[in-house]
Amino acid sequence: MTQVGDDWEFEKGVGKVALTPSTFRAELLWDGVNTGLRHSIAGSREGNRLKAKLSTEGTDQVDFPLEGSYQKRRWKTVGDSVGVETVILFSAGMVVGLTRDIRK
Repeated sequence: MTQVGDDWEFEKGVGKVALTPSTFRAELLWDGVNTGLRHSIAGSREGNRLKAKLSTEGTDQVDFPLEGSYQKRRWKTVGDSVGVETVILFSAGMVVGLTRDIRK
């Protein structure tokens, strides 16, 4: 975790994401490590709209409501990449962004 400015926090890490036509689930792990759950997010999907609740391990933050969207973009091949998938979730005072490259 990195402090940015007086009140901003920025976390970067890896995660496991599952997206179906009606559900969304993410387990976000500690920075740079494939073990150690930091945040869990679970909710519903309707088209590209997402509604979810976030819980943070080791804190009182449980079922914090978030809303947002899922986008999938494709482009001509750039190296191994043919596109990107993005999830943006937000609520008052919080933004969660997830991205992954789509590979050949």
